[in-house]
Amino acid sequence: MKNKKLLILLAVLAIISIACSCGALDSIVNRLPVDLDDVDPNAIATQISEQMPQLTEVAGDILEESEQEIPDLEESDLGNLSSSLDNVDSYRAQIVVSVEGTDPNGSAIQETTHMTQEVIKSQQAYHLDITTESTGADPKQTEIFSFPDAYYFLDPNGSGGQPCIAMTGSEGTGIDLDDFNAMTPAAMFGTLEGAELVERDVNINNVITDYYKLTNKSISGTNQVVDQADFWVAQDGGYIVRYIGNGQGETYSSSTESNVSGKMHWEYDLMDVNQVTEIVIPDECVEAAEQGANQYPIPENAENVSGFDKLLTFTSPDAPSVLAEYYRAEMPKAGYTETEFSDWDPVFMITYIKDGKTTTVMISEGENGGSTALVTGE
Repeated sequence: MKNKKLLILLAVLAIISIACSCGALDSIVNRLPVDLDDVDPNAIATQISEQMPQLTEVAGDILEESEQEIPDLEESDLGNLSSSLDNVDSYRAQIVVSVEGTDPNGSAIQETTHMTQEVIKSQQAYHLDITTESTGADPKQTEIFSFPDAYYFLDPNGSGGQPCIAMTGSEGTGIDLDDFNAMTPAAMFGTLEGAELVERDVNINNVITDYYKLTNKSISGTNQVVDQADFWVAQDGGYIVRYIGNGQGETYSSSTESNVSGKMHWEYDLMDVNQVTEIVIPDECVEAAEQGANQYPIPENAENVSGFDKLLTFTSPDAPSVLAEYYRAEMPKAGYTETEFSDWDPVFMITYIKDGKTTTVMISEGENGGSTALVTGE
């Protein structure tokens, strides 16, 4: 009897076999209009025939529910990716942009730019490393480090034996991190709507993503067209984790300082999402800050502090004469020897020498009271 009941069940399920692929077997059995215990084994065909309308209705209901559970794999709304990193606090990203074409003079150009980003939004900390390789030219590398109270520009091949320039000061000295959101595929290529969803649940850089393909997409505001691109979007967060694309058009070449027309290739990888805890300042930049504006004494009540290389400016609520006396007392403690003092109250100029190099302190009255100071060194 059990074997006959199984045969009956298989006959019924044959009508709605596609629903079984959706894992709905229990749902189907519970909703069948045929009670298996009441089926006459000798009249299977007749009873199934009599129940055909109800069976068809059950099958339709199951298929409709399945369609609701499994999203369409053809199209997806990708119009809001430009702000998708808003809820990500830290990350590292690698970007590669290659161009092979000709400049306005018809000269062949092959250039590849490698960029590495490190971002910690909660610390307002940012690092960008850019290396450009071009045919017939030496590689060029520059690095930028930005913090709330400091900004460093590192050029390993910098002239004058000073690879790093430091800019330090009050809160707000660093770069606005919003500027660096432009270095994401969503920002670079604009909307990615119209892409085809190829596969779900793909692990890329330890992030579960959905895999899309995009073809023949013009980049708004440029003379560039993406012929084909593959990209992977995080299921949780909706940000792009990887992008690989090929196209053509016109772009700027930093090595030739001119536009280049030709074939283009883009690669982007987002890594270590919310895992970056520190951005380390290179020793060259630490040294540049210590030997730059940070080497000068600064009063505790200084405001609007700004230092660039060996130039320091700030304002103080103290009168110019008070600030002048501060420097006359503190500079010798830092190893400076006073060589000249000029008093034209409310303007003061003091000259010092240290290790054979001259430093000048100029103090004048502030616009709203207090004083303004300018310290410059060789």
